[in-house]
Amino acid sequence: DDDGAAALGLKAGDPVLQFDNRLLLQGRPVVHDRITLPAALFKGLTDKRLRERPGTIYQLYQSAFGITVVRAQERARALACDRNTARVLGLPPGTPVMQVRRTALTFGDKPVEYRVSTLHTAVHEYVHTLQRPA
Repeated sequence: DDDGAAALGLKAGDPVLQFDNRLLLQGRPVVHDRITLPAALFKGLTDKRLRERPGTIYQLYQSAFGITVVRAQERARALACDRNTARVLGLPPGTPVMQVRRTALTFGDKPVEYRVSTLHTAVHEYVHTLQRPA
């Protein structure tokens, strides 16, 4: 989409990889991520590689592609859950949720990931700490 392309500094038609990620807490789905990556930076990334990664997604970026996320810019807002995300999170459409749009940056402030996360925060809080691995 236009927001993702702008965040990643891409032009219309530039190839991207896009995938969904769902996070569970105490067995309940609480976060639905839609992640967009510039395809040129992540050659060889497959669904299998994502599913079988031993750690976090950012650890996979670093170990498999030499891309270190050093900081992220986020924007958050409240909205009503759309049908697709409601299905993924097991919520009725229209449920209040929080949406976080994150651009992850590597050295030199180069954007490497655009992520739109929808969070159901009725039982859990959103807490985010991003730090570079030691």
